[in-house]
Amino acid sequence: MRFVLVDKVLGLEPGLRIETQFTFPHTAEIFLDHFPGFPVVPGVLLTECLAQAGARCLFAEDESRGWPMLINLKKVKFHAWVKPEQTITMRVAIGVSRSQYATASGECLVNDTVMVSAEWIYSFVEMSQLSSEFLDRIRADARS
Repeated sequence: MRFVLVDKVLGLEPGLRIETQFTFPHTAEIFLDHFPGFPVVPGVLLTECLAQAGARCLFAEDESRGWPMLINLKKVKFHAWVKPEQTITMRVAIGVSRSQYATASGECLVNDTVMVSAEWIYSFVEMSQLSSEFLDRIRADARS
C-alpha cells in the first residue's frame, strides 16, 4: 500500500490551513484483517491522513525548517467508521508555527459528516534525512 495519504489538495493557505482528499481503495490489504466482513479504515491511518495534510501546509509555508513529523496526538475522537471507497476530506488548521515545532487541529469528513477530530503537534526533520524522491513527489502533488 502506498503511504502518501493525500490524493488531492483542494485548498491551501501556506502555514494557515489546508483541505485535502484521500480514498482508501477496497482492494487495500488492510481490509483483509480490519475487519473481515466489516472493513473499516483503521483510526491510526485516519489520524495519519490529518497529519500528512497539515505537514504539507507547514512545508508550503517554510521548507527550510524541514519536513513536519507527527510527535503527539491530543484530543482524538472517532465519531464514525470510514469504509473503503469513501472519499475522506481532511480540513486542517495550523495553530502555532515555530522553528522547532508546530501545532494543528483538524477533521476527517465524509460527505460533510465529521468522522474524526483531533489536535496534534509536529517536530521537524532535516531535509537531508529524506529521500529526494519523496520530496519531489510531495512538491508535484502539491501543485496538482
